[in-house]
Amino acid sequence: MMKNNNQLLSLIVLGLIIIVLGGVIAAFFLGRGQTIAPSTPVVLTLPATKAAQEIAPVASETAVLQAATATFAPTSTAIPTSTPVPTPVPAYDWSMAALTGPAARSGMSFAYDDRQERLILFGGTCSGYACDDTWIYTGNEGWQQINVPGPSARETAYMAYDSARQKVVLFGGHVWAGEHLGDTWEFDGESWTQISTATTPPNRSNQAIAFDPVRNKVVMFGGWVDSQLDDDILGDMWEFDGTNWQEVHTAVSPAPRSNAKLVYMPELGGLVLFGGIGREQSHYNDTWLYDGQNWIQLIPAQSPPGRFGYQMAYDPTQHSIVLFGGTYFGAEFITYADTWLFDGENWQLTVPLNSPPPTWNAGFAFDASANGILMFGGNSPNQNDLTNELWQYMLVP
Repeated sequence: MMKNNNQLLSLIVLGLIIIVLGGVIAAFFLGRGQTIAPSTPVVLTLPATKAAQEIAPVASETAVLQAATATFAPTSTAIPTSTPVPTPVPAYDWSMAALTGPAARSGMSFAYDDRQERLILFGGTCSGYACDDTWIYTGNEGWQQINVPGPSARETAYMAYDSARQKVVLFGGHVWAGEHLGDTWEFDGESWTQISTATTPPNRSNQAIAFDPVRNKVVMFGGWVDSQLDDDILGDMWEFDGTNWQEVHTAVSPAPRSNAKLVYMPELGGLVLFGGIGREQSHYNDTWLYDGQNWIQLIPAQSPPGRFGYQMAYDPTQHSIVLFGGTYFGAEFITYADTWLFDGENWQLTVPLNSPPPTWNAGFAFDASANGILMFGGNSPNQNDLTNELWQYMLVP
């Protein structure tokens, strides 16, 4: 073996080690089974050659031996005394939380208040009517109803928490067996306030809505109105800055759709949109990123099957978006009970030990105080099968 690191040139031949440093050669033998500890070296001084001049000189014979010892390792390999323990992989799982609380429902407005560290629920589709009640949830105190005046009874009026102004923003919704709405409301944790704006988006329900903390704006995309078919499925985008709504036009945009979800992902610095139901009953499974200026279609290696009415939220403990459930209307009716993670590049199907039943149109948000995802209510599995179960998805202790 030859080695030149500008300090040492060595040669091993049949157990003989010859070391050349500058104008110095050191030689010694290794017996069978011996390590590098040398026998008495033989030191010869030779005239410096061009090659030797390029190698930094060694001051003494002791340095020669030290260099040799540092260069060569024992030839034997230690046998491990125990089996290596693999590094544990963090496990996330679903579990049932509180059982008492709001009446069973789906399509409720649902958001997490970062400042007060509690979930906020409003309205939704109750059994045979639209609700108009307001509830808060904390892990310590459970569910509590807040008896304050607020928006009229409605379903699928989705909302987002504006962390810059520390208020929840709700838009529109659908009156039970009636019209779609186009009003804007805010909830500060104690009271509801209707907001009058110079410009207002068209009436709608089932829109995707989320807060962009980089630009401090609530962003809303799509939804539906009236017949829920064809042109009644919307593809417009609006932004609310706390004072007014403004329509946003981009060169490229996702196809019109409703019952999709929009979630801010810090790793991508923008809002992620997935799936939804489009015109002519198209069930999408595409993934888009809105960076505040343009829409960019992402192309993951795999994606969840097409669906709408699913649940989706960002989980900072996994640096991923969590998606659960949803439904598919086609030749057959399918309600999903699968859990997917999106890390900014790919979707991955997870297999937790436990899982909620097939569910769609539930409330879904990351609860920072619980350090996990909470899901409430929804249709499970059919449209008329309402639940008031509260599930949590988090790291198993």
